[in-house]
Amino acid sequence: MKTVFLGTDLNPSDLDVNQARLDHICRNNDDAKAWLSAYTEYTHMIDDAVDGDLNGDFERAAKISLNFLTQCSFNPFYEKHKAILFPKIIDGVNAWCDSEIAAKHPDERIRKASDILKSAHADIVATIAYHVGGYEHMREISRMWRTFDFDQTEETKPE
Repeated sequence: MKTVFLGTDLNPSDLDVNQARLDHICRNNDDAKAWLSAYTEYTHMIDDAVDGDLNGDFERAAKISLNFLTQCSFNPFYEKHKAILFPKIIDGVNAWCDSEIAAKHPDERIRKASDILKSAHADIVATIAYHVGGYEHMREISRMWRTFDFDQTEETKPE
């Protein structure tokens, strides 16, 4: 699945687009933006490490990890909403683990489902949108976020 939002593997030209998305999702709430940015960067870094894309860059891993730990320890938005956000982190980790297993399954349908499982963090994004902008904002962001960009397989590549 390609990164649709925030991540460490983006081209510099994508940073303005991602910042605009982050501003929109978080309604310019600086604390929400800082936490969501750290969370997203951390989850992408872990995935990169598992996929072998981190290339031994321990400084990057340390910096990203420390930033996320700092955000989870001291960020006012996370402090206020951690009783709701932390269970979603657990769900996201569990779904990501399942997606890694599904990606190697012999059944093509299950391999395709791995892309959807990987995107479980969309629930965190929708929850943040709700807390900064209410129900309508959450629905808008959820509709935007749940547009999947599936990896191309031989079976799904256009002719």
